[in-house]
Amino acid sequence: WRADWQAGRPVVALLFYRTHLQAANTAFIARFCERLAAQGLNPLPIALASLKESACLAQVEDWLERSDAALIVNTTGFAQSNPEAPELRPFRRDVPVLQAICSLDNRPLWLDNPQGLGPRDLAMHVALPELDGRIVTRPISFKGLAWRSERSESDVVCYLADDERMDFVAELARRWAELARKPNAEKRVALVLANYPTRDGRIGNGVGLDTPAAALNILRALRQQGYPVDGLPASGTELIRQLLGGVSNDLEHLDLRPCAQSLAL
Repeated sequence: WRADWQAGRPVVALLFYRTHLQAANTAFIARFCERLAAQGLNPLPIALASLKESACLAQVEDWLERSDAALIVNTTGFAQSNPEAPELRPFRRDVPVLQAICSLDNRPLWLDNPQGLGPRDLAMHVALPELDGRIVTRPISFKGLAWRSERSESDVVCYLADDERMDFVAELARRWAELARKPNAEKRVALVLANYPTRDGRIGNGVGLDTPAAALNILRALRQQGYPVDGLPASGTELIRQLLGGVSNDLEHLDLRPCAQSLAL
């Protein structure tokens, strides 16, 4: 793939299991590389045994640095995080990591499931990768029939590419790469506070946590990094008071709020 790279394009490392390479099950990887290239990216496919193996991780880190990778798209499951060393980053290189899903189910089963992904996919490719701070995206492939082996009287299964989902993830990768090249002053960041269940008294609810103070610390850190953050309140209490001055999703008390809109005459 490096022979087809275009100078100046962001490099995107695509991590996948070595077993796909050993089983000649790489057609979906090649297809995804094509979709990444169509978005103006230079794909760098890397086959590995496991990110939990130190030798594999060291080699991946070396290739990330040598290629000056702007982004990582990871298709391997589970998480790298170590509870005994929570301060360690999954990768040394400070780039976004998108989690692309190679579903263990077939596409018809996924379409018929009101939940979408099955329990195995949700655990391996959504819940656990989030512990590493990966950005969960979409399924890019599903298991399907490659051919029927008459000699062994068995179905040979492979991963089949889903072009529509691949295009979505490829475009998302391009947008993240472009975002990294944009000055912080031109970026727009939203900080969302939960309020489950939907009552005003639950805004920023977190058991044992001072969420308003933490949110204010994050906003101050963003301002120090050059993000356009103005008019910060002096305290977490004032932050909540400002939030309550606008519209919330507390439908039970919404009609009791005073009108705070006006029209210039």
